[in-house]
Amino acid sequence: MIKKIAIISLTGIGNNVLFVPTIKLLRRNFPVARITMIVVLRPVRDLFENCPYIDEVISLCDRKYNNFIGNLNVVVKALSLRKENYDLSLTVFPSNRKEYNLLSFLLGACTRLTHAYSDGFYRNLSFLQNKRVTVSESLHDVDQNLNLVRALGINITDKDKDISLWAKENDRKFAYKFLDDYGMVNYKPIIGFHITSYLDMMYKRWAADKFVCLANELIKKYNAKIILFGSKDDEKELERISQGINGNYIVATGNTISQTAEIVRYCRLFVSNDSGLMHLATAVNVQTIGIFGPTNYVRTSPYSKKNRVVRKEMSCSPCHLYPFVSEKLSSKCKTIDCLVEIEVEDVLNQIEELVQDPGNGLSMTAGTA
Repeated sequence: MIKKIAIISLTGIGNNVLFVPTIKLLRRNFPVARITMIVVLRPVRDLFENCPYIDEVISLCDRKYNNFIGNLNVVVKALSLRKENYDLSLTVFPSNRKEYNLLSFLLGACTRLTHAYSDGFYRNLSFLQNKRVTVSESLHDVDQNLNLVRALGINITDKDKDISLWAKENDRKFAYKFLDDYGMVNYKPIIGFHITSYLDMMYKRWAADKFVCLANELIKKYNAKIILFGSKDDEKELERISQGINGNYIVATGNTISQTAEIVRYCRLFVSNDSGLMHLATAVNVQTIGIFGPTNYVRTSPYSKKNRVVRKEMSCSPCHLYPFVSEKLSSKCKTIDCLVEIEVEDVLNQIEELVQDPGNGLSMTAGTA
């Protein structure tokens, strides 16, 4: 009988949002089990501390996965959790790194469930796990994660693929006041932008000047109000970038991830680089357009048929092949042509398709509700 479950998550917001359907299924099928989520990034901890399907969130540190493994304090903390005697541990996809496998081994769960990759079995210590599910390069990350619970004998239907997030009343109130201060609570349409990325993921960034041009076109055509989302570290950059926008915008930075999610709920549309906030928007049921360059849109496109991906079809794209290749590769193309060649018109055309498609329900009628 499974009484204690550990979820090992060493990545960012986006990967964890795509694990939400798996968490819901674990709770439904093991209703009395104690489910613990082990994380390293503060935004992930902040989001899942409010999760009704999780009993406990443990933060090992506040560093990205590739920096923490040499930290003795982390190893000691992981070993201290061994006494919990977990019955089952699962790793959030993608997990083709030695940090995942070593941490799973240190926790010492009876069943250590992860994905099986064709590359890096010994180099990444995959042999330390004792139950594996073969990955498929044709699957979205949501489905890769759900295959873990399939391996436990759990049946899955399309209804189980819901990535919708929970909401906390305090965060709802915060979002209401935040927008009310700008007179935007009842305004339509509000369009969210996520222009930035982690500094080590600059290859995901569509040109800022194109985002500015896109914003001006949407303001002109739909009288939209634009919200530029980002972290506290993005504040100065977004203020600088926003100088080119013709009014009708605000900058939302420095909020918790849960507060950000509730502000995003007010958006009619969200336009983003391939990022965690892109998935966050999808998870609060906002129609989303993801702009993709060298990363794999099959894996991480916004998870809904009503959303859109904008990309350029090139023989060399995508070239970021992790986790199917165990080492995270930088783009061989220094100019990242697959992203550079995406024009403002390409994004506008996708927006117009959403507006014209009656099945999507995207209304850009301006005004107040």
